[in-house]
Amino acid sequence: MINRIILHIGTPKSGSTSIQEFLKANKHHLQESGTYYLHTKQQHYVRSLVIASMNPSRNDYFTKNNELYSQNDRETWNAEVLNNFDLAMQQVPKSIHTLILSCEGFFGQLSGCIEELSTLKSILSKYSENIKVIVYLRRQDEMSVSLYSSKLRLGSTKRELLSPKPSFDYYKNLCNWSAVFGRKSIKARIFDKNQLSSYSLIDDFIKAAEITLPNYDKPFSTNETLSVIAQEVLRILNLGFSNFLQHKPNRKNQILKEYITEVINSEFSGSGLLPSRSEAEEFMKQYKESNAKLHKEFFKGETLFSDDYTNYPVNSIIPEIPEKALSLAFSKISEFEIIWRKQLLHYGVSLKEHQTNVDLTELLLSSKLAYIEGYRPSHRILPIRTGFV
Repeated sequence: MINRIILHIGTPKSGSTSIQEFLKANKHHLQESGTYYLHTKQQHYVRSLVIASMNPSRNDYFTKNNELYSQNDRETWNAEVLNNFDLAMQQVPKSIHTLILSCEGFFGQLSGCIEELSTLKSILSKYSENIKVIVYLRRQDEMSVSLYSSKLRLGSTKRELLSPKPSFDYYKNLCNWSAVFGRKSIKARIFDKNQLSSYSLIDDFIKAAEITLPNYDKPFSTNETLSVIAQEVLRILNLGFSNFLQHKPNRKNQILKEYITEVINSEFSGSGLLPSRSEAEEFMKQYKESNAKLHKEFFKGETLFSDDYTNYPVNSIIPEIPEKALSLAFSKISEFEIIWRKQLLHYGVSLKEHQTNVDLTELLLSSKLAYIEGYRPSHRILPIRTGFV
């Protein structure tokens, strides 16, 4: 068994991707010091462990996108995930004393259910009895605003910047994690530059994980922020291009929207939509009591969240899409449709046959169509695989 497992659970929109990119970039340096980062070729495949820990009767966007509808589908898929995870663990070098797993889905999807957390612990306990949990928390209004782009990418049509979620009750959720993994195993940190060690998220994570790494390679920037214009274009596209067709993933629509969003975001860069200052302050009132308990239990003697809301405008702004942005979006839709039809003809498949052929759709998306101006499908589009590397 491994001496200890470091489980970095997020939260979403709190630097998780940056931490994962750092771990990948320094995998060999870490291994030399006895630390092993277990990841996959596409990091969000690690989310398969999250799905394997979920109650088979519960679905989310990722189970739907993988077409895991029946309990039998889930059980078969979970068995494959756990088998591949076991094979990967067997390949961990004997010199390794610390294993790191990182996925924000652990917090986002499992925190509200002790039973599911217990399932996750039972999976990991086969390989180590010493499991440490690291979590970064972001002020709830900032978290909600940051999640707006993510919700749009997943198909939302609502312009909701401040939307309460059960996962925002950090105190209740961390109590659940503590009940399963033990209070002393939980290390909670605040995702705020002024509260991070050396004002650096990476330095803070190294310290929190108690790993030895005197020097490290800095990862590339992984900022996925959408501009106001890109957000609004995507929201409108969601009205006419659903991510699912008759309960099946519509890969064509998914890749079309992501491609156009990237083009628009590149041409019209900037910050995303923001609520007004008063709206943000009002939103935070519902978490005042819970955050006070969080502060007392998990951050004794430390600062919790800032009370500064000056990053928000005094009045909220209704976004307007410039005519140039609309013209660009429509031209890219036409370009996309032409290339799509050419690819179908190239593979000798009629449009009618294509409508029900999901496997062919995935083939097309991973072939020439995916090379439009260097574009590559993201983890939100391609199905999650079950293997680990």
